[in-house]
Amino acid sequence: ADIVDGMRWAAGLPVAGVPDNPNPARIINISFGGSADCGSLYQQTIDELWNERGAVVVAAAGNGSGAPSRPASCQRVIGVGALNRDGFKATYSNFGASLAMATVGGDDDDGAWGSLLADSGVLTIGNGGFASPENCALPGKNCYFNHFGTSFSAPIVSGAVSLMLSVNPTLTAAQCTGILQRTSRPLPGADYTWRNDMGYGQVDAQAAVEEAKTYDQRADITKRGGRPWSSASSSPRRAIACCWKAPMAA
Repeated sequence: ADIVDGMRWAAGLPVAGVPDNPNPARIINISFGGSADCGSLYQQTIDELWNERGAVVVAAAGNGSGAPSRPASCQRVIGVGALNRDGFKATYSNFGASLAMATVGGDDDDGAWGSLLADSGVLTIGNGGFASPENCALPGKNCYFNHFGTSFSAPIVSGAVSLMLSVNPTLTAAQCTGILQRTSRPLPGADYTWRNDMGYGQVDAQAAVEEAKTYDQRADITKRGGRPWSSASSSPRRAIACCWKAPMAA
């Protein structure tokens, strides 16, 4: 319930006992998840964010080499898997039909092919605590680490959506999602069609922003085939990927 309340508050929906958010977010990034099914509470909240606030929910797929975690498994969520530097699925990344796309997440040396496919991960800021390396917990002491995991992939997609909204703030959640799908790039050996493991492929942020600049508001994504978007819809495709590898909390 706390996660759901947090999602609602972030997007500007009312939460009992808490003042309304004066600066509602258009993008809700969730770099954690649980093994339970999506469930009605999660799905209802995500639907409210989508329909009432135009908020885009982006969620990490999870790092268990299995089915996508919640809320990446929910409808109207951009579930994001992780790729290695060569564009292949990272050994740890969850995968499945509910994912929308993938992007870089780093790949460690786990698994049978780890020694051949491993890379150095995603270099970004982190908090090593009071001891490593220069007392990173102190203000202004931003330390850099190599990270692995879908927790770092999801924010890359969220960043792409942020850039899209910066050039065209009138885009709806459905339109943002549709643009990401259409401009994504296929994974190695794949084509421009949806697949049941990593969705529409690797996100292409530059292409998505370019389309967002000139997007015709009348060409709503929900009019394609007369159905609202879902990660399992079939249409031309194209995508992105990222990175801390650790068990995801429920």
